[in-house]
Parts: sequence; structure tokens; C-alpha cells
Amino acid sequence: MNWTASSLLRDLENLGVRARAKVLTHSSFTALGPGEGSPATVIQAILDAVSPEGTALFPTHTWLGAGPNSPPTFDVRTSPSLAIGIIPEFARQWPSGVRSVHPTHSVVAIGAHPDRLTADHYGGGICSVGSPYHLLADEEDGWILLLGVNHHRNTSLHMPEELADIPGAFTTEAICRVTGHDGIERLRPSRFHTNRDRAFMRIDPDLTRLGIQRIGFVAEAECRLVHAGRLRAHVLTLLTDDPGYFFS
Repeated sequence: MNWTASSLLRDLENLGVRARAKVLTHSSFTALGPGEGSPATVIQAILDAVSPEGTALFPTHTWLGAGPNSPPTFDVRTSPSLAIGIIPEFARQWPSGVRSVHPTHSVVAIGAHPDRLTADHYGGGICSVGSPYHLLADEEDGWILLLGVNHHRNTSLHMPEELADIPGAFTTEAICRVTGHDGIERLRPSRFHTNRDRAFMRIDPDLTRLGIQRIGFVAEAECRLVHAGRLRAHVLTLLTDDPGYFFS
């Protein structure tokens, strides 16, 4: 049976997405299977699930091909999201969306108070203090929705890596050209993730066992709804005990 806007909303609510929640979604549109709608339908279903007073966030990354030897030129108004799926690209162009001004790992927020989670994300750290990934984990109702993808696509797992300053996880800084919402180009320092493989799915069984995540289906897509704050605390403990935990 093809999914519809109403069936997506029902499935999201059954998974545990609630009104007033702040939800960062990593996604695969094709994983939903055949349906009667577009990526915009999916975004609207998430907005409907968190309304009122909730916020839907989507990664609008531009890191593809970027590194210390090829720092990106980024314009928050026009730079398309890359290698992150079609749903975030629709979200990037949402009329009421507010996008953070980070040169590689920007996030767009839609819904209630979108500036609060995006205003201080413009360079330096990638997912560190002040980033949407960190601020989301400070929220009691902060969640990560992995819609048709797994933890290999969960950018928030880089955040405790950055907080713990894990050796070998990040490159040195480079200077990026970043144009903000005011149209002014500024030079911003930024680090980059190294290309080392991370075994992020290693934590998956424990997250379910500990009640940090719930697994269910939205249409045909297997999904994980993860509490952002409890995830951060759990992973920081793991990395404190073993800084190379994800490199094992």
C-alpha cells in the first residue's frame, strides 16, 4: 500500500515523535517505498507531528570534496546540500526555514524558534558546543530521527568525538569563505572530519537495550528515534573509557 501524508504522520506518532519535540532527521526518501507525495510531504508530516511549538531540523551539509587542502566557499542562501539525500535539499529551500552558516555541516531548522538552534553555528568546531547538534542534546525533547538510514549517517555521533577531542578524528583548521544571511562574505576557520572509518553501528544494540532509541517503521523505512541528550551522555562515557571505541 502506498504511503500518504496521513499515513506518514500516523507512523511517526507511533514511533514516538511528539508535539513540542525538536527532531533532527537524517533520511532516505527512497527507503519509504512507493507513496503519494514528495520529499515536501515528508517534511510536512514531521512538522505536523511536532506541532505546536516543535522544531524540525535537517542536515544541509556541503562537506563533499572539502578538506584542509580544498576549503569550501559557502553561501548560506544558495549553496545546495550534497551527499545527504533529497529531503534535506527540499528542507533547505523551505520558505520559513533558518539555516546555520557552517561551511560544511549546516543545519536548517523549521518550526518554532528556528534561530535558537542555528544562530551560533558558523565555523570553528563542526558539531561542538553551540552547534545545533550540541544544542539539540541540551533539550529535554531533543531527538534524532534516522528515517530509512542507520547510525552510519548519524552526524550527532561526531559531536561527542569533538567534545572528547578524539585523536585522529579531525583534521587541522583551514580558512573557509562563508557568506551569511546578510550577503557579506567572511573568512571562517573550520576543521574537517578525517576519512577514517567509524564503526558507529557498534552502539546500536545497547541503545535499544538502554531505552535510548526506539526502532519502528515509517512506511517501508526502518527508523530509529534516538534521544539526543542520552545518546551524547552514553557515547561520551564510552569514549572516555576507550577513545578509539569507534575505530576498533
